[in-house]
Amino acid sequence: MPTPNSPTSSSTPPAKRQRTQLACLSCRGRKTRCDGGRPACDSCERRGKTDSCVYDQAAARSTRALLNQERRYVAALEDRVRRLQRAKGQQPLCSARNSAAATRLTEAPSVEFNEGSQTPRRSETIFGSSHSPGAEFPRQVDALATVMSPEDDDACFYGASSTIAFLRHVTDTDQGDQGSTSILNGTNVHKYSSSGDNQPIALLPLKVCHERDLAVLPIRHRTDRFLACYWDFVHPLFPLLQRPSFIARYERFWLPNQTLSMGVEDMVFMSNLNLTLAIGCQLCKDIESNEQLAMADQFFDRSQHVLRYDILGSTSLSVVQWLLLTAIYCQSTKHASRCWNSLGLAIRLAQSLGLHIEHPTREAKCQVKFEMRRRLWHTCVVLDRLLAMTFGRPFMIGASYSTPIPSMIDDEHLQETGAGIQPPDVPSRMGLFVSSCRLFEIVADILSSFYARNDDSKLNTGACVQEMFADVLDFNRRLDEFSASIPDYLKVSRNSRPIPSDNPGHINLQQQVLYCR
Repeated sequence: MPTPNSPTSSSTPPAKRQRTQLACLSCRGRKTRCDGGRPACDSCERRGKTDSCVYDQAAARSTRALLNQERRYVAALEDRVRRLQRAKGQQPLCSARNSAAATRLTEAPSVEFNEGSQTPRRSETIFGSSHSPGAEFPRQVDALATVMSPEDDDACFYGASSTIAFLRHVTDTDQGDQGSTSILNGTNVHKYSSSGDNQPIALLPLKVCHERDLAVLPIRHRTDRFLACYWDFVHPLFPLLQRPSFIARYERFWLPNQTLSMGVEDMVFMSNLNLTLAIGCQLCKDIESNEQLAMADQFFDRSQHVLRYDILGSTSLSVVQWLLLTAIYCQSTKHASRCWNSLGLAIRLAQSLGLHIEHPTREAKCQVKFEMRRRLWHTCVVLDRLLAMTFGRPFMIGASYSTPIPSMIDDEHLQETGAGIQPPDVPSRMGLFVSSCRLFEIVADILSSFYARNDDSKLNTGACVQEMFADVLDFNRRLDEFSASIPDYLKVSRNSRPIPSDNPGHINLQQQVLYCR
């Protein structure tokens, strides 16, 4: 047996592990080693998951670009630490020590880094930067406005109705902060800085996939499953797609001998399809949570191909749908600004298309078209009220629109010619949305009455208290009337009996969501 100093051992260098340039999505989600085998890697074959072994070809970027990206991220972290230390009155970091540490961090390869893996945007690892827009410098604000780091105070405003404002008000009260203002004005939430050290980054690089990557989808049964989750769980909340026409176009995509060239409308449709898959895969119980996040990131990145075009000059309903789907998806991420701004642009495009005005002559033309216009507009209205309440910001849409609330008719009963009706013995999937439209009209008045007061000096006067008390009683009456007007199959009570249906799951979902709202 050779000794450690023998020629045999010294002349034979230890074998180096071959590094995989690109790992499959399943191994990246599980954070396990992947040999990069095609059509299925060794790890997926051993687990019997060959059908879920898919690769993100668009993720194969150069090592130099990845190193530069990580160096920028580390530099941003250093700047963040210095700002926090200055705010706390501590000594700044030693720049030389941090430079050396940053060099070691960026040069020390990790397994995931060398495999070109993409950690989901909600991961907290240092090298877990997603290739989604703005992921190189992630903002620690979730789109539900519940968590925010200190340095974001100067960049974004969160008003009195937001959860952040409520938590800060409770924290200030608990700490005996005499300088805190009333929770109704929310001015203590937004702090302006006169120094230039905490200026937000003007623009961030955006990864936009190639057009050919738009048509790369998982195997058929998984794609069908993700899309089914979208129709079951999201479509009743925001019915902004016309299901029969969308499914028909989706089915044509799987037909053999289809050309790969796509027009602009095809590209927008594929972007909308990727967004529905990004939303639906996060609701699918068939895959693990880490894999859900990785796949959702990939679908979302592909959907951003629309940004290669001039969306600011668009007059297309499909672009409005794309913006609304982007806002809905970003609600489940920590990219609050992207969620808020996507909705704002969708509202402006919808107004430029005249969705806020109902033309009487249009009703005689096509029931599908005018009902979809109503649904799109009132999706804008509901999201506008919902996000205004969530972020504590003013809503964009006032009362100056004439578009009526959509009819409680399911997609399959709408007619191109003539007027379809909902069968009387079939509970409509539109019940939740129609009821939510009425509910958020009350929410808008509540926000205007209690959170839009600018004169703080009058808040504690007797006249103001009496006025607020009268408003509370009036809103309580309106909510009681709304509760009484809800369809019976959506009411939640101890005496409610199950309604026969081929798919009672969507009824239960509508009941619970409406009850929570």
